[in-house]
Amino acid sequence: MKPHEQLELLPAKAPKIVAEDVAKLLQILVGSGWLTSREIKAKTGWQDRYLRALANASLGRVLSYPGSPGYKLTMEATKEEVDSADILGHQANEMRRRLLEIRKVFYRRRAV
Repeated sequence: MKPHEQLELLPAKAPKIVAEDVAKLLQILVGSGWLTSREIKAKTGWQDRYLRALANASLGRVLSYPGSPGYKLTMEATKEEVDSADILGHQANEMRRRLLEIRKVFYRRRAV
């Protein structure tokens, strides 16, 4: 690391979503089955982070989760594929648990 470089302590802000891009993603996914981020990037030039943000902004219409084969229209998914998205709930619970532990440690220290 060069002397003038600094580690990024806070992640960059979430990308700004363009509604037309959500519509474009939905259109790309129609009848396509699972598409990887690489396949979608080849069609659009979108970076992975922006693609994830578009999926998040799709109001549940785009299925994707950690370990999934990529992105797929929820309405074209099987019940088993949708059930596999339960990992999102597990991750959310783990993050909540960690946040509570961090706060406990912090506020216990403050009380001393």
